Amino acid sequence: MSGALEGLNAVVTGASRGIGEATARRLAAEGANVVVNSSGSRGTDRGPLDAVVASIDDAGGGRAVASCGDVADDAYAAELIATCLDEFGSIDVLANIAGFGSGPGQTLADDPSPELWEQLIGVHLNATFNCCRQAVPHMKERGGSIINTTSHSFLGLYGGTGYSAGKGGVVSLTWGMARDLRSAGIRVNAVAPGAQTDLSSGPEYERQIWDLYERGVLTEAMRDASLRVAGPEFVAPMYAWLAGPGSAHVTGQVFSVTGNFVGRFPKPRETPITERPNSDGPWALDELDALVGDALRR
Repeated sequence: MSGALEGLNAVVTGASRGIGEATARRLAAEGANVVVNSSGSRGTDRGPLDAVVASIDDAGGGRAVASCGDVADDAYAAELIATCLDEFGSIDVLANIAGFGSGPGQTLADDPSPELWEQLIGVHLNATFNCCRQAVPHMKERGGSIINTTSHSFLGLYGGTGYSAGKGGVVSLTWGMARDLRSAGIRVNAVAPGAQTDLSSGPEYERQIWDLYERGVLTEAMRDASLRVAGPEFVAPMYAWLAGPGSAHVTGQVFSVTGNFVGRFPKPRETPITERPNSDGPWALDELDALVGDALRR
């Protein structure tokens, strides 16, 4: 029996482990051909990526090929998309999942090194944009699906420094691209996954969650949910659904997926506080304190 994604060709970044690996496996199990990517531990070891390809091929379903490189490099991103075109003839699905954390205990108040900031913005926001920019011209030929990966950290709850900023940028990029590409038949969505991976397990991660709870950043329910996340195989079906025909009407959405929970982040809306005619002149500070400050103190 053919899978739901039979005939589709996909690129999955960050696919040597965790959510990226689970997503690549699920796409292939549903019949898609998949180019699996990772940076190979910054170019030093592509063994885990090759093992994922071999495992996918052994399981049947769609074919898999490996491409090792850093998607924060736009030249490599072009090479990655070209690999999908050369191997399979088209690109229908792009799942941007590559990323890494800022380290246990990192908070928004910490002063990151410029190098760490550049790395975090590069691997989350720049890499997502690079792959989208390279894939979109080819997707316009027959439509397609782009699935970006954000994080609850864009709300300021987790991570810190460039991680939260990069993930917040991914949300805005997703909304903007969805608007611009709708007429071309390309849908763009994002997933904020919660899954047990190297970034969300182990003693240091648990200490970080407890610290956030004790500082009042997380509620008790949020703490417990963060400490009892399911495996990445529970997140992968959402990426697969967004890749396929069942979600043909869905674009510009940001989903939260943890275990078998699925939620949605609505777009923020501006809330009026006060207004007066421009002919009355600029606000005095005591007026803003009375009108805006008091409204926020209530």
